[in-house]
Amino acid sequence: MKNIRRGIVLALCCLTAAFSFTSCSGGDSSLSSESSSVAAANVSCEEIMSSLLSEAENMPACSELKFTDNTFADSYEKYLTLLSPDDVEDFYFVYSDTATADEIMVVRLKDGADVSKLESALEKRTERRRKQFDTYDPEEAKRTGLAKIESVGPYVVYVICDNSGEVVDRFEEITAK
Repeated sequence: MKNIRRGIVLALCCLTAAFSFTSCSGGDSSLSSESSSVAAANVSCEEIMSSLLSEAENMPACSELKFTDNTFADSYEKYLTLLSPDDVEDFYFVYSDTATADEIMVVRLKDGADVSKLESALEKRTERRRKQFDTYDPEEAKRTGLAKIESVGPYVVYVICDNSGEVVDRFEEITAK
């Protein structure tokens, strides 16, 4: 059983490494309070993510996927299946390199009418992640219960971390007009 668990963890690590572009950390960069009041349409997902990562507690080493990455369209469809990459105006996704449930995704949609479709896709993602972790790490499966999904205008945030609620609060501060 231990060898099977190690094999699954190794396979997941290899998959994660295959999609790795750069590493991230909680870092100390954040949006200043002046820029927090900028109208939501003027804030990039990368700026938002920078602030959210500084708010997230105990975030492990991470990989990222950005809208500007050459492989965005192919990679995006692996994470969210209900929306086309063509529906996305901006995107930034940070996910754990250490086989934990931790991840943060910020999406700005071209059409705010697609928000409910994206929220549904994210709920399905949470359930898939929970089922994945059920097979080899029940504690991480429980942590998927920390998932929060929130939208403000065309922006949607998806957060799984130790203090998901506080990260979502920060997202709301940044994107509020």
